[in-house]
Amino acid sequence: MKIVASGADDKTIKLWRLSGNKHWEMDTLKGHANNVSCVLFHPRMEILLSDSEDKTLRVWDLNRRVQIHQQRKDTDRFWVLAAHPSLNYFATGYDNGMTVFKLERESHASVRSGSLIFFVKNKNLYYHDLSTKEKTIMAPVNTNGKQVMMNQPKSVYYNHFNQSSHDIILNFDCEGGSFLIYEFHRDLK
Repeated sequence: MKIVASGADDKTIKLWRLSGNKHWEMDTLKGHANNVSCVLFHPRMEILLSDSEDKTLRVWDLNRRVQIHQQRKDTDRFWVLAAHPSLNYFATGYDNGMTVFKLERESHASVRSGSLIFFVKNKNLYYHDLSTKEKTIMAPVNTNGKQVMMNQPKSVYYNHFNQSSHDIILNFDCEGGSFLIYEFHRDLK
């Protein structure tokens, strides 16, 4: 199934499904306060970027069809977006220039306990055993029942005082700040 996105002067982004010669509207994303200048699919993630004459750059979760981030430039209107096909670089053009930026963290928040390193990558909590050099998924990372997209944790904490289990806290900056607590049996196997 092919999907196309369009932005328009009605302040909305439309998602269209294509099949052969036919197309139909799937959904409408609302949030911009002025004309939508440009829309861009992320090359590796299920997100959409949009910019507008309302002086905002917005990031949308395509699975949930909701806005997950907004950046405002008080002095200029945004006009164009571009993405590098394989690297984590994006660019946006506005009235008086352009900005190159990154969306995803390139280094993952992690914590070490003995020979184990705990970290989040690709929407999952992992541990890497330094003694065996094995990486294992522990659990999917969900916030409010929804899997984490680009908002990787800012930090990972480990409770060294609990000797009976692995207690891990993930701290997020998104939505005003939040955290997740995981508890795993001491024997991870």
